[in-house]
Amino acid sequence: MLGSLVTALGGATLGFAAAAWLYRRRLRALAADGLLHNLNPALIARGRARAAPRRRASSVFVRADGKFARVVRIALTGGPCGGKSSVLSHLMRTATAAGYDVLVVPETATILFNGGVQFPASEEDQVNFQAQLMRMQLAGERAFTSIAERTGRPTIIVMDRGLLDGKGYLRSPELWRSILERHAVDEAYLLGRYDAVVHLATSADGAEPFYKSGDVVDDDGRAVFRRESAEEARALDLKMRECWAAHVEHHVIGNAGYRSFDDKMRAATDAVMAVARRLQPPSAPGPRPRTAQNSQRHDDDMPGVPRRV
Repeated sequence: MLGSLVTALGGATLGFAAAAWLYRRRLRALAADGLLHNLNPALIARGRARAAPRRRASSVFVRADGKFARVVRIALTGGPCGGKSSVLSHLMRTATAAGYDVLVVPETATILFNGGVQFPASEEDQVNFQAQLMRMQLAGERAFTSIAERTGRPTIIVMDRGLLDGKGYLRSPELWRSILERHAVDEAYLLGRYDAVVHLATSADGAEPFYKSGDVVDDDGRAVFRRESAEEARALDLKMRECWAAHVEHHVIGNAGYRSFDDKMRAATDAVMAVARRLQPPSAPGPRPRTAQNSQRHDDDMPGVPRRV
């Protein structure tokens, strides 16, 4: 959404004049859209399941405490101009029609930038920025999960970028390790927070005619500025793949082998729906068996379990 500012996380330094210009430009767009202060009823309603789930106790899987529904958590990531906005819209239509509520945790960096935060110039301050971004994202993910669990409704939560994306925007592994140490977590813990990771490859890799930089219009028709050249976009895309490579449900949705972008959208949606139907069918015959993996995945979100951050 804010391509130029997000690229800055990778170490590219924007001049203060350029950064200020981008910030003022985005604020004007937000003010015009009424997004800074106004609730949007269409956004509030769009993730609600259109096919109502059955209400009997066995219609949803419950956790060991017998109180909360199982929530499917997906990290949506990828390189610039990969089609996240379009895929989110397609997934929402498909999943809500199938009986799932769909919640979207907004990209944390975008929230910060839209609130007026400037990306810091010094490396020390950049590490602090990423550490606070992680803190904020953890809080957001936990809030969405806790609220969704208590509805008793089959729910898919999509994170617009997951916690390991931050690793790809830092200059060195040492800086990333310092952030993990600050929060007393490791990569295994971060990976385990998501049931699946869906990576949308940048169009600069395999669909080059559709990649545009500079002043462009995004999937939702909004004017944005994308700073990355095609080469930079491919490099960032590769970093994102490497960050998430260890996840057992890492789905890379490339551009080759599809006749159209619609096929790519369907492939991404199918990957999410396959995971959701396996872990939490919209109507299920009984509770899901507990295993070591699924019983520990969201432990930090359970009532009474101390937060590590």
